[in-house]
This record gives sequence, C-alpha cells and structure tokens, in this order.
Amino acid sequence: MECQVNYIVQTIGKMMSRNIKAIRPRQDAEKKYMDEIEAALKKMVWSTGNCDAWYSDIRGNVTALWPYNCLSYWKRTRNVTLADYETC
Repeated sequence: MECQVNYIVQTIGKMMSRNIKAIRPRQDAEKKYMDEIEAALKKMVWSTGNCDAWYSDIRGNVTALWPYNCLSYWKRTRNVTLADYETC
C-alpha cells in the first residue's frame, strides 16, 4: 500500500508543478503493461492449476494479483513516468 500511496503522491506533485488538471493512461502504455502482467499470470497456479479463486473472473482471467515479488513492485512504482499518460 505504501508503494501505491507514494506513486499517487508523486503523480499529484508532478501534476501540480506542471499545472496538469487530469491524466489518464495512454492506451498503448496500458496495453503493454496488461500484456506483460497477463503473460506472467498465465504461468501461475491460478491460471495453470485449474484453480477456482476470487482472483479470477468468470472467464478465468486473473485480475487481482501482482505476478512478481514485492521488491519488483517497489521498483516499478517508485518513479512516475508522465509520458505513459495523456494529460490536460
């Protein structure tokens, strides 16, 4: 949770310093991220082990997990890249 809060605070700080009123992920950046996550999750037990869990939606897609370790999440979220967002 601390990583998420830090990312949000950084994002708001960058928005304020650049007078950005709103952001949203660019479609290509979101697709790249989701493709990576989905590929990693397909190798996990929730996708390969025929498991029923609340992590999966009705089609069997795992939607609620980070497929890597905590250190990788910290590294991924410690810097905001505004180029991945549309701004206005």
